[in-house]
Amino acid sequence: MRLVPAFVLALSITTACDKKEGGGGGSPPPADPVAKGDPAKADPVKPAVAPADPAKAEPPPPPPPPKAPEKTGVLDLELQQVAGGWKIITPRYTQFFTNKPSVQRQDAQTPFGDTIPGAVAMVEGNDRFGGLIYIPIPKDIPYDVKKGLKGARDGMLGMFDGKYDAKDAVTTLGGLEANHVTAEGSREGHRFHVEAWIAYDPVGRTVYGLMALRMPSDLEGIAKMREGFELRPDAKPAEQDDAKALDNVIKKEAAKAAPKAPAAPKAPAPKGDPY
Repeated sequence: MRLVPAFVLALSITTACDKKEGGGGGSPPPADPVAKGDPAKADPVKPAVAPADPAKAEPPPPPPPPKAPEKTGVLDLELQQVAGGWKIITPRYTQFFTNKPSVQRQDAQTPFGDTIPGAVAMVEGNDRFGGLIYIPIPKDIPYDVKKGLKGARDGMLGMFDGKYDAKDAVTTLGGLEANHVTAEGSREGHRFHVEAWIAYDPVGRTVYGLMALRMPSDLEGIAKMREGFELRPDAKPAEQDDAKALDNVIKKEAAKAAPKAPAAPKAPAPKGDPY
């Protein structure tokens, strides 16, 4: 706890009073050589001298322009050094990291068994880990969003050895509806705290998974990591063909999920004329 000391200044004022001795004897005090109230004999008033103008502080130099993004060589991800850290750049969103993340390929499986190319950008050290999972869904591959996000959740929590305690809550991530997962469990004999935000961007047909791993006594920086996920100012809306492809996928998934109507009973075969 930060303590701020309070200082008390005590000011003591002492007044001395002279007492007269005897009954009116003694000589009167000498006259004041300078008559009070006589402007001719008063000391001249010295003109006030204006204090010198303090030197004006020069404005700080403008920050250097951000460096140009670099291609990571993994899918279409780019990496840019910015003030205070680094940014992973996707076609529609960016994620801020205080340290330079490593980027590597990490494919995923859809609920229908298709393999989708994906990537992960991560920073790790000691007992800390932070990473962004990026899975763009191709237009021609059907994707069940509900099952896919649950699979991503279970995959993240698969890092624990054995049982773990977890809870889910609906929240947002960069304006996207997201599932916020908080869990604690053991891994290699140590207790860990995991927080993850899993979201689907319907415009970009992309799954994002933001994950932070810490010791239960060291949770600093998790909220700031979530705040670092932002929509790009120049993010383009979905193109017409993307919207049609997404609409077709939704219709196909809805048709698969819809219960099939029972088959109509077959009419009995006509019997022959008995005559």
